[in-house]
This record gives sequence, structure tokens and C-alpha cells, in this order.
Amino acid sequence: MCHNMSFEAKHANHFDLPNDTKLAVQNWVREIIIPQIIERGEGAYTSEQELLILHRCATKGVILPSPESELTRTEDLLLDSSLANQYPEKDLKQLAKKILNPNKSTPVTVSLARHDHRGMYRLEGTITHGNNKKPKIETIWQDRGFKIDNGNISWIYPAPLYNVDVLMKQLCQKYDQQKNLINENKLIDTAMNLAFIHTIGKLIMHPFTDGNHRAFDRFLELEFAKIKTKLDIPQDETSNVPRDSIFRSRQASLILNLLNNNDLSKYLNLNIRHNKKEFTIYQEKLSKAVSELIEKGVNSDPHYRFLYAYIAGDILSWTNFNQFDQIGKIIITAQKEGNFDVIHQRRPE
Repeated sequence: MCHNMSFEAKHANHFDLPNDTKLAVQNWVREIIIPQIIERGEGAYTSEQELLILHRCATKGVILPSPESELTRTEDLLLDSSLANQYPEKDLKQLAKKILNPNKSTPVTVSLARHDHRGMYRLEGTITHGNNKKPKIETIWQDRGFKIDNGNISWIYPAPLYNVDVLMKQLCQKYDQQKNLINENKLIDTAMNLAFIHTIGKLIMHPFTDGNHRAFDRFLELEFAKIKTKLDIPQDETSNVPRDSIFRSRQASLILNLLNNNDLSKYLNLNIRHNKKEFTIYQEKLSKAVSELIEKGVNSDPHYRFLYAYIAGDILSWTNFNQFDQIGKIIITAQKEGNFDVIHQRRPE
């Protein structure tokens, strides 16, 4: 590994990568990459940079989708932009051909993201259009919707589509601030802070095209390794925490809490992506709600602190330390401060 790295996370190719199976790669990250990150010392990287390193390394064993043609990718970029509100699909497909033809000028230009998204967020590319004096530049992110399991209840959750990089930077900076406040209760505070970044980052933000679970799970192990605590995360055949685990159900409860608190659960249905206006409203509200949730951090809102504590308890159960009494006190205190009872939510209709 290079020892005089001037670092930008997207240049994490300084780390040599094995070409092997998922599980073998995860073990390699644990045994080689995590110790080397720690060896560099506190402050060598920000938490965001560490996360992007782990994503690049931990997703090496994943087969990426076959690269699309430049024309298809340009068409997709145009169809996902605001131009789709102004022109029919056939016109945008014709425009894509003109953009790629160097012999013809057009007021629209595109910049496609690279095919390999390891160590990078799910960026599709950027598009510039409008008049020359005041061009409009749009950043287009890949749309991600996935199934969330909360016990026996499942629903489709569309992740944030706007400002993915801005929200992730905000999340990691808040996490770093919270880490700097840790004094005596290293285990408890570390678990609480990780419950915060792991839930918001992996599930609510879902910032990567692939490998979200592996990157964030290895981040848990990195942070506990920094305080010399071994973490044995349960894994299924995909190297992820099993879908039926209580841990993932608790995280799903936090997502549902966020959506209900911001009047967003009514948008959770399979047809939302086919209604451009409804989907835009949902995404605008979601982006604001996630930013506000990040800014609250771990301790300011008793409702969320209550949920983070349960998630932190699950994380701590993967160590050799019994912290259930202290976690229980956080849960009870949060419930008293918030003056709320625990109720089970039904799936949004």
C-alpha cells in the first residue's frame, strides 16, 4: 500500500485488490486493509474517506453490470433529468445521438460517470443545458428503491435521489463530531454513534450502486478495531447481516419512524416512480428530512435516541462485552424524556 498518499477517496486504487470471492475479499479487508488504515493513525483520513476506501476494497468480488453503450447511458441521463418534463422520450433519444456526434453542435452537454462505481457514490453523470449566459447544471444520481423488512412487514423504500454526496458528507462530518465528544464510555458511545451512521448511511441513504452492506459492515469492524474490540458480525451467504435478523428489523423501524414523522409514508407504493410529480415531491421532502435527521445527531431527539440504543445493543451483542444494563438505561431515559409508548407500526398503504 502506498505510504505517501495524497488522498481523494475516488483514488483508493492505491490499495492493491485481490480477485476472489465475496467472503474471501471481506476477510482480506478485515485482515489487511483495516489494520493498515488504523496504522496510519487517527486523523489520517476522515470517516467519509475511510468508508469509501472500504467500499472500493470490499466490493472487489462483485460482478459489475455489463457496461452499457455510451448512447444508452446518455439517453438514460437525459431521461432522468428535468428535460424529461419538457420533451417526449423520442426527442430526447434523438438528442442523445446528437450529443455523441462530434460533427453537430447542441446546447446540451453531458458528462458520464465512469462504469466502475467502487469507492464512489451512485452518480450517473452531469448534464448542462439552457442558454449560454445562464446554463443549468444538473447532477443526476442513480435511482435506488429496495425492499425493507420490519418483522413480517415489507415495503418498497425509494432512497434519496438528490444531493447524495452532500448528504453523505454531512452525515460523516456529524459522525466525526460525535466521535470527538467520546470520553469514558467508549464502547457505549461508539456503538451509539455507529448505530447512527450505519442506519442513516446504509439504509436511509443507500449511497452506493452496489456493496452498501459490505462497506458499512466493514466500517463497524474498523471503528471497533480502533478501540481494540473485536466485532463478530453475523453473515449470510452474501456476506451481509441476514435479512431476518432483529438488527435489520430495528433499522427498518427507524426508517419508518422518519417517514411517518415527515408525512412521507403515504408515498410508499410500487407506482411512485411512474408518477414524476409525486416522486419529485417525495424526493424533495425526503432530502430535507434526512438532512434534519443527520443534524439532530444521536442525543438531541429522545425518540431517535431510543431507536439508536436498541440498534447499538444489537451491535454490542457482537462483541465479548455485556453492556445491556447501560443500554437499558439509555432506552428508559429516552422514553421518559420523550414521554412516549412503544407501538408497532403497520405497513404504509
